[in-house]
Amino acid sequence: MIRKIGLVIISASVAVALHFTFGANRLASDGLGGKVVENDQIDESSGLANSHVDKSRFWTHNDSGDTPRLFRIDGPQHVVSEMQITGAKAVDWEDMASGIVADRPTLVIGDVGDNGSRRASVTLYVIDEPQDVNTSVALREQIDFKYADGPMDCEALAIDSQNRRVILIGKTRLPIAPIYAVELNEPSTITSSLASTANVRQSTAKRIGTLAIPGITSMDIAADGMRMVVCGYFDYYLFTRNENESWESALQKTPSHHQLPRYAQIEAVCFDSSGSLWITSEGSPMAFVKLDEPQENADD
Repeated sequence: MIRKIGLVIISASVAVALHFTFGANRLASDGLGGKVVENDQIDESSGLANSHVDKSRFWTHNDSGDTPRLFRIDGPQHVVSEMQITGAKAVDWEDMASGIVADRPTLVIGDVGDNGSRRASVTLYVIDEPQDVNTSVALREQIDFKYADGPMDCEALAIDSQNRRVILIGKTRLPIAPIYAVELNEPSTITSSLASTANVRQSTAKRIGTLAIPGITSMDIAADGMRMVVCGYFDYYLFTRNENESWESALQKTPSHHQLPRYAQIEAVCFDSSGSLWITSEGSPMAFVKLDEPQENADD
């Protein structure tokens, strides 16, 4: 969601019969060296994730006000299809992530937006990433959670596969962004692949640190688990951890700081399988852009 922020302080065409394709779907130049996806169903892209099933596939979703659905973007022509999440609700979906959890390709969607910081609890929806073309998928798990230190607006999450958890970072006006972690269950402990009360659990997000970055709108962890990107409307930051170093420790280090291309409202970022960064911006048509590799720190 749009919010005024302060200054940063620290230095998918293959269509299969079962695909549900819809709306205008064209690929065109955005005039800034990137591309736009013209599909009238995607009007407020707020999360982005690269597939762990097919590296040419991406997933996105709309912000608040939509139904509980994901959009799958396939191949170099960016063919778009829709997948409903059975058993989920959409209050304020703000980000999503992909990862391998206990050897299973996993997607996590965060219904975590809370502009007024007044929601008693927020939700993570966990699903198995479909191997084939699906128009709907059932939940693997629903995690309703509270933050250890009270309600918090949040638009950024990532899967920390190595530690089987989701890391979230709050969106703040001041450069005091809280970092939290929510544990993921082993899939083998979940009694059914269908959404049921047995698959809904209560949890508390543990505070694990603080970032001196305001207005954080998205984040991701690379497939190798060694890099994290944290993104705002105008800038992004890359953190790198050493082998055997925790993210709690790595996030205390000064990241490299880079400027984003000037799109109206950037709310989603992800790494692809090769480690390159992609972004989308809100609005229709949707900007869908692969970022150039950063050559030097934007603060230098």
